[in-house]
Amino acid sequence: MEKMKTLALLMFALFLFGLFSGLTLKPVDAVTTRFDEYQITSDNAAQQFPDIYGTTIVYQDNRNGDWDIYMFSLYGTLTPETRITDNSADQINPQIYGDIIVWQDDRNGNWDIYIYNITAHTETQITNNTSTQGNPAIDGNRIVWQDNRNGNGQIYMYDLTTQTESRLTASSPNVNPAISGNRVVYKRTIWGQTWDGRDTVDQQIFCYDISVANENQLFTTNNGYIFSEDVDFPAIYGSQIVFMTKTEHLTYPPGWLFPQHSWEWNVYMSGTASWDTTVNLANQQYPDIYDNYVVYQDDRNGNWEIYLYNTESGIESRVTNSTASQLYPTVFGGRIVYADYRNGNWDIYMTMVSYAPDTVSPPPGGGPTTGSPPGSGAPTAEDAIGQVQSIKSIVADPSKIPASDIDGANNKVKENRREALLNKLDAAVASVQAADYQSAIDQLNSILDKTDGCSLRGRHDEIGSGYTPDWITNLTAQETIYPQINSCLITLQTLFDNIS
Repeated sequence: MEKMKTLALLMFALFLFGLFSGLTLKPVDAVTTRFDEYQITSDNAAQQFPDIYGTTIVYQDNRNGDWDIYMFSLYGTLTPETRITDNSADQINPQIYGDIIVWQDDRNGNWDIYIYNITAHTETQITNNTSTQGNPAIDGNRIVWQDNRNGNGQIYMYDLTTQTESRLTASSPNVNPAISGNRVVYKRTIWGQTWDGRDTVDQQIFCYDISVANENQLFTTNNGYIFSEDVDFPAIYGSQIVFMTKTEHLTYPPGWLFPQHSWEWNVYMSGTASWDTTVNLANQQYPDIYDNYVVYQDDRNGNWEIYLYNTESGIESRVTNSTASQLYPTVFGGRIVYADYRNGNWDIYMTMVSYAPDTVSPPPGGGPTTGSPPGSGAPTAEDAIGQVQSIKSIVADPSKIPASDIDGANNKVKENRREALLNKLDAAVASVQAADYQSAIDQLNSILDKTDGCSLRGRHDEIGSGYTPDWITNLTAQETIYPQINSCLITLQTLFDNIS
């Protein structure tokens, strides 16, 4: 019953998110940032280390006496919460991309990499070496992980399309890989000695370019870029890389002649834009990045909380304000998921980030809202029709989606595809009017298949990617349509559930 209440609140609140017609997940001038927070899990056991892709959240869960992988779907035909693994051994560190979930699994007496295909309902063992393979990451059709089969940490990769495994690194040890497109980033530790025999350790961030089979050092603890004693947990999105580094701060208390030394973990970002958290004398750890969002955990207020930095606006925001701890955030689009201890055990929570004109009042006290905002009411068929018409107005407007954004051999093909999308939207409206909500859901999902490269792969099609081109191939256009279709699907699913 508690789970259904949580899901109902989630449905209603996500519906409100869709009412801001025409908004994207990127801020514009004169806007208010809104944080809406929802509890995803309510079991008394521990749920930790979440990851999110599109509207699907995965996490590790010990409600059955060992760690299993669970999945929560925000909408659609999937059961809201689904147990993915039922082996009596431990399955931990899940990651998700598209319909593939990857994790590390010790059912064979050592850690191996496994995957689960959500669509096909199939589980596959990826590695079978007797050494340890762990900390997997996935992007597109590639999985990377750290591997100890050579007696030290190396980075390996598996291509799901060609079903081939390859070793990416030669030097070691390397840990905590992350991948985006052709780029894999990871931490490397190099041990050495000074001239007088003292041991030294150099922590570095490296990047391996799959397209040219070459690696480059990006950051190190002793090259003058930063004065730190450690770097770790890199994350990557496109050309932007974030990581945590232990940095020295000098302070001069009143009356002191010499500075006080302190060390804190900070978050650094580098790429086409640079930024760091060193201005704050607290700890920031475990960053993640997606598009223009960087998220991390922060203890500046005396407990661990989630913070957000928007690379486009240059604004840092406090996402959570509970006195308990929130850890291990990950982000996709405007959704941030994390582990939260406010209920006396670790649960998974999600915060949705949205932007509204300044005329819309922020939540009372400026903090995040929880559950369904007051006065929201239940969604109606008229609400769903209005959302579909809003999507249709964007697709039909050449100033918002020009022909150049549509894939096709010529302009006639492009405009035919635009017309086909508009026809599907008209069919969705007709289905809602007939109270056939499942048919309307199917129509919108078929539109996602043709337009939503952002949801399916995290980025637009690229030459040589091997993917079938979407009808709408411009990433900006996809990100404009995606949140509105998603919000409308939430409304339709709620209407469908109410009559089922």
